[in-house]
Amino acid sequence: MTSTAHEDIIIRLQEFFKVPNNGVVDDPPIIVTGQVLHYVPGGTRVETAPDACVLPSVAFVPKPAASTVIPRPPGDKCGNPHARIMCEVAVGQSVGELGRKCLSWMREPYVRAVINIKILEPILNMREPTTGYYYRTMTAKLYRQGMLVQRWDFGNIKKYSGDPITDPPAKNAKLEAEKAEIEARNAELLKQVMEKDAKRDAENAKLRATIEELKSENAELRDRVMKVEQNQVQNDSKGNITPNNNSSNFNLDAVHHEKPLEEKEMDNFLLEAHKKIVSSEIKQCNKERQADRKKLSKAKQASLNQDQESDTRLRMAPKLLFQICSIADLRIELRI
Repeated sequence: MTSTAHEDIIIRLQEFFKVPNNGVVDDPPIIVTGQVLHYVPGGTRVETAPDACVLPSVAFVPKPAASTVIPRPPGDKCGNPHARIMCEVAVGQSVGELGRKCLSWMREPYVRAVINIKILEPILNMREPTTGYYYRTMTAKLYRQGMLVQRWDFGNIKKYSGDPITDPPAKNAKLEAEKAEIEARNAELLKQVMEKDAKRDAENAKLRATIEELKSENAELRDRVMKVEQNQVQNDSKGNITPNNNSSNFNLDAVHHEKPLEEKEMDNFLLEAHKKIVSSEIKQCNKERQADRKKLSKAKQASLNQDQESDTRLRMAPKLLFQICSIADLRIELRI
């Protein structure tokens, strides 16, 4: 004899499996039946029956005796096609015995799935306030060929609950409080992360702007250095040409006119004075250049040094030309 809960669950499972038939009662494509005897997989010819099973109609799958498949497929004890889905429901049966029977069905390759439901004993003297049902827990497992076993715990009470009337609300309230605390903590962490990201983005933008500014300054410095080098090359070429022309003139004068002793002494005196003046000016320029180097930053030091050197040469070139012309004028005056 079976219990009412056992039979109610079996009938409900059968109704679910009949849904694809779309209300067809006579000769349905899917046959859902109860305890139909099958042979235990393994060739022992031992008979056993599931609590419910699902098998195809003979209109789609012929009986094993009429099948052309070799070897012939298995069937139930009456010679109908073997069931594809087995259902086992246990109330007083132990969990271990229920699991062994399900694994035995899975040894038959024609069985696609096995469903078992274990109904635990109800908690006596405690009923639901609205329905009057006893508090009890149920566990379901689904076995499928080549796949992992799936499990669900359900019923009108949580499994292993000590007091089904007071425990679930208290546990739920505690869980809700913990959930709210975790969400608040996550929101605070998210806010901190967003603030750090915004700060980092601002710093990165500032650094990018500084890099662009330095690039533009470096480009300007390169342009200035190129201009100074070009001016320096032009000034050097002009300075080299002028002294050469003057020296050639002096050589011509020396060839055509032999200088007296007093004129030679005067020339030597003027040359010595010219050297001292040039030396003092070079020393002064060097001092100014060293003082400027200490004040300038490393980024602009190289370019400004080039500017100072070119400026010094440009300043010295007119003075040298002027002094050379002065010497020539003195010579002319002495000759006169």
